[in-house]
Amino acid sequence: MKMKKILLILISGLVLSCGGWALFHKYEGSAPTVEASLPDLYLKKSHDMILEAQDLGTGLRQVMVSVMQAGKEKVLLDKTYASPSILSLWAQPKTGQDRFTIPMDIQKLGMADGQVLIRIRVSDFSWRSWNRGNVHYTEKKLIVDSKAPRISILSNQHNIARGGSGLVIY
Repeated sequence: MKMKKILLILISGLVLSCGGWALFHKYEGSAPTVEASLPDLYLKKSHDMILEAQDLGTGLRQVMVSVMQAGKEKVLLDKTYASPSILSLWAQPKTGQDRFTIPMDIQKLGMADGQVLIRIRVSDFSWRSWNRGNVHYTEKKLIVDSKAPRISILSNQHNIARGGSGLVIY
């Protein structure tokens, strides 16, 4: 009888410690990290955005990049990763980091000159927030300026004497 009690305590202690470790691992609270190469203020006619997403805890779940102008949103990248199974707590077949090169061609996207909003959303497979995971969300406002500057001369009088001075208004 005493041996059965000790065996029951050992088995329940093992189950509780494995369950506690699984919950601690799957409920991790660190959000994914994102690095994006975006210009500071102005977006030229074409720009290749390099995006690096990383989550070394539970792995990447979804990476989404979109651009919004005048209430219309266009998705540039939407990648969803395969869900690791519950048995993968020890094997970890997850995607911890990924790198993308996203071409942003103003004409192909149909964007006009003016302000645009670039949205980046990356989530992981954490069980936090009712299994929605930790989320990294970034918005950046940029200005699309695809027209080259034009210069024209406004002054019409060009009577400059030798040794004199002149002024051109443009």
